[in-house]
Amino acid sequence: MQNLIEGIFSFLKVAAICGTAFGVLFVVLLALPGSRLRDFCVEVMKRFGATGAAAVYFISPIDLIPDFIPVLGQLDDLAVLALAAYYWFTLFKADARRQIG
Repeated sequence: MQNLIEGIFSFLKVAAICGTAFGVLFVVLLALPGSRLRDFCVEVMKRFGATGAAAVYFISPIDLIPDFIPVLGQLDDLAVLALAAYYWFTLFKADARRQIG
C-alpha cells in the first residue's frame, strides 16, 4: 500500500512539473509578436466570451426588461441571443475571409 501511495505522489510531481513547463511555454508563445497562437486565442475568447455573456444574461433573473412583463420580458432575452448568434457568425465569416485571402 505504501508503494502505491509513493507511486501516485511521484506521478503527481512529474505531472506538476510537466504542466508548469507547458504553461511557461504557452505564455512565452503568447508573448511573441505576431504569434498565430495569440491570434487564435483572441478569436476563441471573443467567440466564447460573447456566447457566455449572452447565456448568463439569458439565464439571469436580472434583465433590462423584467421577465414578468408579458411579451417584452422575453423579447429582450431573445434579442440578446440573436445578437450573440449574429456576432458569432460574423466572426466566422471574417475568419473565413482572412484564411482565403
